[in-house]
Amino acid sequence: TLQHKNIKNMLLSTKGLNINLTVVGEIDKELKNIFKKEKIDFKNYINISDNKMNNLYKNNDILLMASNYEGFGMPIIEAQASGVAVITSNIEPMKTVAGGSALHVCPQNKNEIKGMLKKVISNDKLFKILVKKGLINSYNYKSSKIVKKYCDLYLKIS
Repeated sequence: TLQHKNIKNMLLSTKGLNINLTVVGEIDKELKNIFKKEKIDFKNYINISDNKMNNLYKNNDILLMASNYEGFGMPIIEAQASGVAVITSNIEPMKTVAGGSALHVCPQNKNEIKGMLKKVISNDKLFKILVKKGLINSYNYKSSKIVKKYCDLYLKIS
């Protein structure tokens, strides 16, 4: 499937980079065999608690979420709120959710994904800018702000 190909592209784009790779979500046997053959080391977590997910965000520097489809893109907001730089797809809803505070890639292009990873890893200033903008963007999704927007909307239409 196309999503399977994107997961493969994301993970293969890390080959040769000096990074610790963490994958959240199920990876099928075919992909595991490809990564073993390509000598890509990674940790894989499946069905984890919210607390464990929060710890993963805090212990990682970059969220790479280059997929073709997301219902909303909540991992983008969660990562940004945790001080994690984000690289995500150049399609909706990821572009809007990231709010101009992430780098965007074509999910089918592993060379572009790898290039963006290298760019963030090698440029401390860029990394800090992404983190700062991400934190600011995540404030737009705080529950108190969302509630206020709903209240304002209801007052406007009533």
